[in-house]
Amino acid sequence: MLSVTKHPLKKPDLSSVCRSFEKSLANNYKEFKVEVVDCPDLTAAPWKLALPGLCGEPAVADVGGVPNLIPTVNVEKQYNLDTVAELCEMSGGYVIGASAVASKLLGKNAELVNNVKTGKDGVVKSMYTKIIDDKGNDYECKEYPHNEFGLLGNLFLCRGLPGKVIHVTAKIRKGSLNFINCMNKGLAENFTDPVAVVEHSFLQTVKQSFTLCLVSLVHLYIPMMTSTTG
Repeated sequence: MLSVTKHPLKKPDLSSVCRSFEKSLANNYKEFKVEVVDCPDLTAAPWKLALPGLCGEPAVADVGGVPNLIPTVNVEKQYNLDTVAELCEMSGGYVIGASAVASKLLGKNAELVNNVKTGKDGVVKSMYTKIIDDKGNDYECKEYPHNEFGLLGNLFLCRGLPGKVIHVTAKIRKGSLNFINCMNKGLAENFTDPVAVVEHSFLQTVKQSFTLCLVSLVHLYIPMMTSTTG
């Protein structure tokens, strides 16, 4: 059985979150807009999520972590999304977020975007990206039809219901921060209470541009004793 620590979180109103985004975006983009809107149907393109909304008893889960990576990767550390949902009192709920794949299922490390309706009537629409040559010159992005993930995961859970969400558009970057880092900076600077956490998920649509993505090449099989190992 997994060891679980639970923390009650303060939930700021959406208008105050909008203001925090606006302050940070003003320093990094020439044009931007932040507004509270009704959540669109996220099962439709371009999002294609498993459920239509991001509302209903929202929660966050930090599963596993860096200790599973050092001094060498522990490939035995696998977790099940149904179990995580149950432990978060969200049985049958919706789970999205980043993690590693369960490498035993793929035979290699890969980055995973979880997109799962848990429970007996579950829907799995997750995708993984992995390097397919040892030099890192080619990769593949495919469906991942499993509820298991490995090593660590940063997950957002809810009932997948319609509701109010924050819609942000930005273009013509003038600062040093990318879009996600800019948004996170706004949250960090305006919500300083250590027990306050803004539960958020960024669904990003990129037009006429490119996205720089991090993809882990291989598991580290030599001991990692410092941050510069490898």
